[in-house]
Amino acid sequence: FNFTEANVGGAAWAAAEAAGETPSHLPASTLEVCKSSDAILFGSIGGPVDQQHEPRWKDCEKNALLGLRKTFNLANNLRPSKVYPYLAHLCPLKPSIIEAGV
Repeated sequence: FNFTEANVGGAAWAAAEAAGETPSHLPASTLEVCKSSDAILFGSIGGPVDQQHEPRWKDCEKNALLGLRKTFNLANNLRPSKVYPYLAHLCPLKPSIIEAGV
């Protein structure tokens, strides 16, 4: 695998400020990296709870995630899962869904 990192959220905001550019939670350069990639591995986004009022963190999840979803026409956040038979009773999914295979 070849990985290319790109900033998003508060990290993107801080990098733009440091470079003297207009801050954004989802910069065009990040979108270009995503567009040229075969897949996007997206990590945590957000910031310190006590700093959510600051521009760097305000609505950064919404701005970045919704921007990616709009750009790539994504409707939801799918994550692969596996339910082990011995843990099925702990799963919040309906038994009919588990039995059909997750």
